[in-house]
Amino acid sequence: MNRTNGLNNHGLIGFRWQIMKEQNEDLEKLEETVTSTKHIALAVRYLGPACGLNGFPPTGYTIAIVALLSTLNPCAW
Repeated sequence: MNRTNGLNNHGLIGFRWQIMKEQNEDLEKLEETVTSTKHIALAVRYLGPACGLNGFPPTGYTIAIVALLSTLNPCAW
């Protein structure tokens, strides 16, 4: 069912503002995720070779471990 059925012009404008607000909130969450992922990728890129991980293919687990350990002692692994 169309979510705009029964709305007058004022209702449609309010509905559109609500949609834009929700989209902005979603974009902010996406920005946080992208920034976090970027920091993890940079940790793998810069800390990996320094700790002897040249050519080591990162997996999801590897990235999570590198992110965790990079906050402690990056060359401990």
